[in-house]
Amino acid sequence: MKSIHSAFIPARGGSIGVPGKNIRTLHGKPLILHTIDFAKKSTFFSRIIISTDSAEIATIASNEVVSKNEFSELRTDEFVYLDDNLYLHKRPPWHAETLSPIREVLFEFAKREDILGEFDFLWMLQPTSPFRQTSDLTNIELLMKSDHGWTSITSLTSVGGMHPDRMYSKGQGKYLKAFMYQGNKDNKPRQLLSELFIKDGAFYIFRKEELQKRMLMGDRILPYFREGLKTLNIDTLNDFKIAELIDDPFSS
Repeated sequence: MKSIHSAFIPARGGSIGVPGKNIRTLHGKPLILHTIDFAKKSTFFSRIIISTDSAEIATIASNEVVSKNEFSELRTDEFVYLDDNLYLHKRPPWHAETLSPIREVLFEFAKREDILGEFDFLWMLQPTSPFRQTSDLTNIELLMKSDHGWTSITSLTSVGGMHPDRMYSKGQGKYLKAFMYQGNKDNKPRQLLSELFIKDGAFYIFRKEELQKRMLMGDRILPYFREGLKTLNIDTLNDFKIAELIDDPFSS
């Protein structure tokens, strides 16, 4: 039997760093639509689920199929079928606070007995990472088949110059404290720094059976490495400015 892959797009309304981040315009359209359009363009996903607590995001994400009033009248945790296998889910407010961990939402989805819970693999696509390529799906599918023992897959990029060996925290008084103690071997040349990577937020793939055990990443995480401008993760106003300066982010 063919495996069922669902795309899960989380879009909380209460962004503090950049108010209205998910619907802020980037390259002529709201940020969240870049991720929705990417998922819709592919035939890979059986279902595409937009999960939000915001009526404004819901209206924009649904192309005004669902009005703000209609969304407000939905019961908590209810969902609406839009079109093209696209579903709009009203996220419970206690799962949409600033410090609410997204894992709790995913654990709940793995327990659902309705159509939103019908998946073998759940792909979380964060709207703040809009520069994906269709070739990513092909590459990740090959990665999934290369090792059947993985518990999750995540996309990563090199930390580059933002290496922990070069970081400091505020120490006592006015002096800095090295984040990682290096003795008298600080200021290492870049070539001697250990190779480290950071999640770029574009792709997270979870197995349903792992989520049902309340395990998110697990201990057998397969990396999907990405590089270049497309790994930009938009969290700040400066990130938006950088993204707008990229003429063709999908060419890199």
